Amino acid sequence: MKKFIQLFIYCFLIVSVYFSNSCETIDDLQFDNLGLRSQIDSLMTRVTSLTEEIVEQKNLTKTLTEDLTEQVSENKDVIAQTSESLSNLISEVDNVEQDLGTLNNYVGEMITSTGDLTGELNNLLTQVSDLNVVIDQVNSSITNIQGNLHAHEDTDNDGVNNNLDNDDDNDGTPDTQDAFPEDPGETQDSDGDGTGDNQDTDDDNDNIPDTIDNEDNNVDPDPDPTICNDCPQKIPGRDIYVAGYSEVEGGTYFVNGQKNILNPPGELTGITVSGGKIYASGWTGSIQSGGAGASASYWVIDGQNVQQFNLPGFLAETNDIAVQNNKVFVGGHYSNNNQSKAFSCHWENGVKFDNNSPGTSNSWGLLVKPNGDVVNVGSSFPAHHGNVPTYWINNQRHVLNLPNVLEPEATVEDVAMHPTTNALRFCGDYSNANAMVTRAVRFNPAMKILKRTGGWEDSYAFGVTVANNGAVYSAGLVNKLVINGWNGNNPDYEIIQKPAYWVNDNLNILPGATVNGVMLNEGTARDIKLVDGKIVVLGYLNGMYYDTNNDGIPDDWDSDGVPDKNHDTGYPCIWIDRTPHVLDSQNIGEYYTLFIR
Repeated sequence: MKKFIQLFIYCFLIVSVYFSNSCETIDDLQFDNLGLRSQIDSLMTRVTSLTEEIVEQKNLTKTLTEDLTEQVSENKDVIAQTSESLSNLISEVDNVEQDLGTLNNYVGEMITSTGDLTGELNNLLTQVSDLNVVIDQVNSSITNIQGNLHAHEDTDNDGVNNNLDNDDDNDGTPDTQDAFPEDPGETQDSDGDGTGDNQDTDDDNDNIPDTIDNEDNNVDPDPDPTICNDCPQKIPGRDIYVAGYSEVEGGTYFVNGQKNILNPPGELTGITVSGGKIYASGWTGSIQSGGAGASASYWVIDGQNVQQFNLPGFLAETNDIAVQNNKVFVGGHYSNNNQSKAFSCHWENGVKFDNNSPGTSNSWGLLVKPNGDVVNVGSSFPAHHGNVPTYWINNQRHVLNLPNVLEPEATVEDVAMHPTTNALRFCGDYSNANAMVTRAVRFNPAMKILKRTGGWEDSYAFGVTVANNGAVYSAGLVNKLVINGWNGNNPDYEIIQKPAYWVNDNLNILPGATVNGVMLNEGTARDIKLVDGKIVVLGYLNGMYYDTNNDGIPDDWDSDGVPDKNHDTGYPCIWIDRTPHVLDSQNIGEYYTLFIR
């Protein structure tokens, strides 16, 4: 083919020179001839290269087709499962053959045709461009063929082809969650550099070797605390941490369902993990007048080694805890000596920083932004005012707007950041002088009242998180008063309280669970997280009757003849996509904070 093309081009050169001799000098003709010869040589080189590539692609197509045919004959089951895919591939190969045949015919026609050299060269250049398209089509078809051939391989030799196997390398991690689905030695690439964490000496790509890295950036150098390594994971590849307290055992936390007693005299209010260590915040002792023994603390748990660090402040209470750049941040508040005033604050490595606020203020939530800004949320009480929804950034006070109604009040219970913009979102509760109920709200930053669809009266929001698309998820409760009848002149009523969460403003009631043979479908939700497309809510189930004397007779404190329900504490529970998982069926308490990694 190459020789025919060269002969064709030289013939056209001679014809062109012949017809142009009558109007040009010998020097002109020689100059033109040299220019055309240079163009022709360059073009012949390109045509030669492309022709060789066509031949190579045809041979490769033939080989792949033969391989595909051989594999199809060896695996009749695969033929049945992928017949449509194979038909499409064969059709693509046929199309490639047709394109190659068309190109060959065109080159043959050029060799036998005559005409203007310039026009034919333009046609040839056009065909060369078309040839590039054909080659791209060939490569695409080859890629598809190779992909389908690979899909019918069995990487882990378990008898199931890769296209039907959910775990190609049989390492226990599903392909959908495995960054290296065909490498049994790797499952994660935390910094996205193409090297699996097991081989990567700097998992978070911060230029600090994992062996000395204590930062909690993308991944901890010690990804699994040595405590509770064998706890069952409710979400594959994720550890779930819960902090709160049991009425009998005091401050407790759970790791994937296993309970650990940490602070018997008090409560745990926050929990996080950094550098392979668990960090928890809480407080101990009495909060009665005088505050004997009352103190706030945080703990660092490294396997069985536990360190406690006491925090300054009289009758101090904590909320959340965060770790960033080797600094431990704890939010909370403390009291003056006569307990007439509270002061919101945060502690940084044990040093107290007061928030700027007129009058009394409380803090109920904390986070640290990536730039190091410390955000506290709660309420402040200027003179002659009720609760003002307040947040502090680096101890500087900011107030969220309330509706222009008579005596509005609100408390901010929690704060979260948008995952990509770091914009702050808040949740809490709101009331005013004309309202007979308390309403769950969110601020972003304007206040939005969350819906109470279903005739619910009071509502509260205690925890908040933000999805990648900006949707705000809040966790809390709804309740209502139900009058069942009359006992003389006294109403026979009960309060029904349900754990709930909201997506933006829309209410979702969480289901109950059977505990010790009793169906408990009331309770409170306190925190909420989103992970791997799942909604995870922390709270506690209750609705059982009080029996403070343990005499088998339910309490009836208001003497209305109706036993009183416990809505204050309950059995700790996490809901994963609304499915409840009770963590402790023997002890009741309150559980505040959820951390997942």
